[in-house]
Amino acid sequence: MAVCIKDCIQNMNLVIGCTIGCSYCYARNNVRRFHIIDDFEKPEFFPNKLRLMEKKRPQNFLLTGMSDFAHWNPEWRNQIFSKMAENPQHQYLFLTKRPEDIVFSTTLENAWFGVTVTSSKEKDRIQALREHIHGGHYHVTFEPMFDDIGTVDLTGIEWIVIGTETGRRKGKTVSKPEWVRNLTDQAHTLGIPVFMKEDLLPIMGEAQMVQEFPPGLLPGIGGTEDMAEVKESSILIQDVETKNIMTKSTLPVGGYSVNPYVGCTHGCKYCYASFMKRFTGHTEPWGTFLDVKYWPAIKNPRKYAGQRVVIGSVTDGYLPQEAQFQNTRKLLEQLRGSEAEILICTKSDLVIRDIDLLKELGKVTVSWSINTLDEDFKNDTDNAVSIKRRLDAMKQVYDAGIRTVCFIAPVFPGITDFEAIFHQVRNQCDLVWLENLNLRGGFKKDILDYIRKKHPDLVPLYDAIYNKRDRSYFRGLEDQAERLAKENSCPFVDNELPYGRAEPGHPVIVDYFYHEEVRGSENTGKRTQKV
Repeated sequence: MAVCIKDCIQNMNLVIGCTIGCSYCYARNNVRRFHIIDDFEKPEFFPNKLRLMEKKRPQNFLLTGMSDFAHWNPEWRNQIFSKMAENPQHQYLFLTKRPEDIVFSTTLENAWFGVTVTSSKEKDRIQALREHIHGGHYHVTFEPMFDDIGTVDLTGIEWIVIGTETGRRKGKTVSKPEWVRNLTDQAHTLGIPVFMKEDLLPIMGEAQMVQEFPPGLLPGIGGTEDMAEVKESSILIQDVETKNIMTKSTLPVGGYSVNPYVGCTHGCKYCYASFMKRFTGHTEPWGTFLDVKYWPAIKNPRKYAGQRVVIGSVTDGYLPQEAQFQNTRKLLEQLRGSEAEILICTKSDLVIRDIDLLKELGKVTVSWSINTLDEDFKNDTDNAVSIKRRLDAMKQVYDAGIRTVCFIAPVFPGITDFEAIFHQVRNQCDLVWLENLNLRGGFKKDILDYIRKKHPDLVPLYDAIYNKRDRSYFRGLEDQAERLAKENSCPFVDNELPYGRAEPGHPVIVDYFYHEEVRGSENTGKRTQKV
């Protein structure tokens, strides 16, 4: 499996905008799509992002994902390099297509200066890099390649990256395998590591993919175990600015909704949040893109005292990429002293990392979505961590004195055994939430196709529920849940999210079947009709 370079190197777009005007520029298109700045041809500096360098865990940062280093304002450059000097734990990468336009030197050993070469006509940029920029380390990116680059002088170069043109530009060039092998052979002859970007996988084939890092760069987001969690080989990751991370919630549980990311790389086939594509402008399939939000720091957390703050209503705050970007951790740190009632919704065990902070915040609930104990079914429907890892994480958080919830949602008719899940979690959670599978979204066809393929015996049941609107199945499940609650001395409530620790072994069971019929807010909504 190819590694996505964006999972190894974080984009930190301190400057956005570029005057060069490449016809294939993805950054310009993204800026226009999301209205990040008014005019891409007039670069702007975002000094508030400098605080991202203060992360203690060493990381690789690309500082020119949406700009060209040679055309930075000298004042911006001075501020940035001063902050880099204060944070030597990281490695900082820069790229330019105009090295002849700058004269620059630095004593910082963790700065990596590179040029982009896209054709044989641009090979002189490598020599210009060596002549005009002094200090740090040198690297070259051959991306996108429009022809065979030929023989290149790689003297002093410590790393090369090779990629092909992506996107849907009319007349785009697709790199040829022999072009890639030519550059790889030249680099390896000199002992220079080569990284073929994941976009080359269809061209080169897995057996010929080379993905090497130089000794000075950190090769991952948190080690090989974390990298294994990133199943997608080509996730589009980009920065987006937002004026306010806190959004008044329209959810029945009320309060505020907070989503540190746009998109979700867990890629659940049944995800209701996929509707967000209508508002983001993304055309990529759900689960294959992730926008990393940057927001002004919360200056008055006490504003949210007594309010419920839901983290992860249309994303997961603990995606594998959170290990790198740490947006959720940053958000929680900003909510210190708020006295808000914080609800975290996840399918990950990465939340264990933040147990210390969660205990400090006090009024916190962590919920895991678990709608099966069958790992094969889980693997068919989402890319999140295993059910076992979710259960283990739930127990650790529960044992730490933090309130936990098991979301048995969505309940797949004929597949989800919520009684079995209940008995698995009853001693490590305070609340069990039951919610039906709603197929009124755009994924209805995909789910019904999956049922026809993997569970043909259930086709009549799904047809009755989702095409003929027969609600007798879920009416029966409601009765079953109520009996389960009585048999196990558990409170049984309708559309409520009571706060507090339940008696061990007797979690509150919440009936949230047919939630589309629930009305009201602030945790007081009841069904408008019984089904």
